Amino acid sequence: MSVNGLIIKRDYSYVNKISDDYYLVNLFILLALPTKQVKTMKRIFIALLVLSVIALSACTPPEVQVPPPDTSLNASNDTGPKTIPINMIVKQYSFEPSIINAKVGDTIVLTMKSIDVAHGITIPELGVSQDLPVNEEKTVTFKVDKKGEFPFRCSVFCGSGHRSMTGKIVVE
Repeated sequence: MSVNGLIIKRDYSYVNKISDDYYLVNLFILLALPTKQVKTMKRIFIALLVLSVIALSACTPPEVQVPPPDTSLNASNDTGPKTIPINMIVKQYSFEPSIINAKVGDTIVLTMKSIDVAHGITIPELGVSQDLPVNEEKTVTFKVDKKGEFPFRCSVFCGSGHRSMTGKIVVE
């Protein structure tokens, strides 16, 4: 059989009449040829393609909506006072976590690291104040002995968003 100057052989290779080099026939050329064997190959190829799509679509999990992350931290429970270790990342212009939940009598061990510029933290009602140099971990430990909301803020000017750099400790 001859297509566009190429001789198609039974093993589906072709010979270029000019150079006599052997090459594998392109799949698209095979699909265009009207022979019974190629029609059978075309049906098998399409069937495999359809089965592959069905199999792959069955493997994908259903979409699950993930709630946004909670930036508060509640590490205490109802078993009485305990020590609550908290790792805090400090950066322009946020504390992460920005809300810390505790119970009356809990001791909070707050380990903080500033990752961009110098910051500080102050919690006036609890007597906490700490400067936070860049890329240094600082730890403060304090006990919360009364109910209420205790705001904290950055105590070192860190840029235009400095005034909004706040958080709070909620003690129940």
